[in-house]
Amino acid sequence: MARMRVMNVALDRKGVSLVEVLIALTILLIVFMGLIQASLVSIQSNMRNLLRDEAVAIASEQISRLRGAEYDDMNDDDIVDAANLNLPAMTVTRNYRNAAAVNFAVTRTVTALDANNKQITVTTAWQWQGEPFQHQIMTTRQR
Repeated sequence: MARMRVMNVALDRKGVSLVEVLIALTILLIVFMGLIQASLVSIQSNMRNLLRDEAVAIASEQISRLRGAEYDDMNDDDIVDAANLNLPAMTVTRNYRNAAAVNFAVTRTVTALDANNKQITVTTAWQWQGEPFQHQIMTTRQR
């Protein structure tokens, strides 16, 4: 009989109770919620970096076009050159991943510093999820 009791006690200690399973599942739920949040932050950060890289590329292309133009003909759109020439703004649209199209507004400004020097400024602005962003490149050009 004593031997039977020892065997029953050993069998009763096998497995886990329902409470232990619920506690383990709650802990796993909390850990996975943190991992999901970290993944979402990572995706948002990657998308912002991708859009910023595209804005830098667009601005660099525009500034290269203006620097490559003739000094006296730097208006780029047949506008008469003035002391502070604001060229027409343009919009560049790009599609990324499964997101909606992103519009980049490009503003180009050529400012005459003196008779032999001009300052070229290209500003690229865009919005992502309601938040405005901007990138600006500035250079000078001599006659």
